[in-house]
Amino acid sequence: QDEWQLFSFIRAHEDFLQTFDIELVEGRDFSNKISSDYTKSVLVNEALVHKMGWNNVTAINKKLTFKDDERIIGVFKNYNFYSLHKNMEPLVIDLVDPANVDQHNWATNYVALKIGAQDVSNTIVFLRNKWHDFAPDTPFNYSFLDQKLDNLYKKESSLSQLIVIFTVISLVLACIGVFSLCLKLAKHRTKEIGIRKVIGAKNSSILSMLHKDLIIWVLIAMLLSFPFTYGIMNNWIKNFAYQTTMNWWIFALTGIMVLMITLLTVSWQSWRAASRNPVEALRYE
Repeated sequence: QDEWQLFSFIRAHEDFLQTFDIELVEGRDFSNKISSDYTKSVLVNEALVHKMGWNNVTAINKKLTFKDDERIIGVFKNYNFYSLHKNMEPLVIDLVDPANVDQHNWATNYVALKIGAQDVSNTIVFLRNKWHDFAPDTPFNYSFLDQKLDNLYKKESSLSQLIVIFTVISLVLACIGVFSLCLKLAKHRTKEIGIRKVIGAKNSSILSMLHKDLIIWVLIAMLLSFPFTYGIMNNWIKNFAYQTTMNWWIFALTGIMVLMITLLTVSWQSWRAASRNPVEALRYE
């Protein structure tokens, strides 16, 4: 089909896919032994194949006309060359001709190397010396791919740290509040607890009575907070091109954890109130 499409474009050497561990799913890779690869051949990703309405097999030998008539010799798996905030986009890789590298300077701005994790500092020194041997007038600037990927999600990393900090603060304040509420309930129902014990109520039933009041308030708080939380998380997920769904079990598990923390926070004070001498409770004013 003859139509104009806008594709992202990379000019690279023949070992590009191997260096970045990108899987070739159909066709073949570039070869420096085939002269036509420098002028008449390109590699494309699966996103481009899908956008053009082809499949991986039929895409081979299809023609792309953007400089000369170049044909597709291979299809490689999609990989994110932008951040996950964007959809997977079509990508074309063209082969650099070392004999005519000057005419392609506009597209050959970086050298990508895969190095071992051992003795990185000495490796950098070695690369710097080699760089100055080949390009003495050009500064040697380098970066690590993992650091560049981290920078893409710096905002999310900072947000994650803030969420953890405020979550811990919120839990501490909530535990203090629940503990205070337990003290107030136990104090307010001191005589009732004493009377119940006199007529034969067990500690377990008194604990159940005290915990029931707390659990009701906690459940009310969760019912009020869950819709608000769902709205915030749903809007945040929309910032990404590839999204997950907010499943109900996440909120159910959160609710169970909150109830467990609540019961652990007040269990000791509730036990003290339930096991108190009923005579002392009846004298309480």
